[in-house]
Amino acid sequence: MQALPKLSNLCLDTDGLIAKLDISPEALIKKYPHIFDTSGTYTSTHTLYHTRLKFCPGSWKIELPHIHRFVGLKSKIYSVELYDKRTINRAKGVATVSLNSIDFDLYIICLKECSRYESAYNAIRSNKQTSTTISQTKSVIICIGLKAQNLCTGHNKLSTILLT
Repeated sequence: MQALPKLSNLCLDTDGLIAKLDISPEALIKKYPHIFDTSGTYTSTHTLYHTRLKFCPGSWKIELPHIHRFVGLKSKIYSVELYDKRTINRAKGVATVSLNSIDFDLYIICLKECSRYESAYNAIRSNKQTSTTISQTKSVIICIGLKAQNLCTGHNKLSTILLT
């Protein structure tokens, strides 16, 4: 069995990973078609499209093939900028409306300055069939260590923060 090419793990979760590869995603799929489910990655007219591994446990799916930059602040709080300038922001437990007002550069600022960004939003709460509107301020993106009021551990001084 041939080994997969070298990759650098950037972010890992229970059901996925974001990694920097030393070859293009297309070249990787061409070389190892028995590993990848391409049914959701490409259109049905694309040469790499197939459904052989659709819903097959253990198969890999490349959902974001063209990542330009990535910044991860802590578990489940990261931002990805694609080459087509789309940005995907993730922060567990944060309302989508709050994430839509944040750009990639704010994640970088929070990382470099070891700071947090808070957002105010309105929410509807129901208690005993009575609905009320409440205003909340919540930490949306937060640097490693700040939630527990710890000092930063030097990660913001690394020279290779971003993919280039």
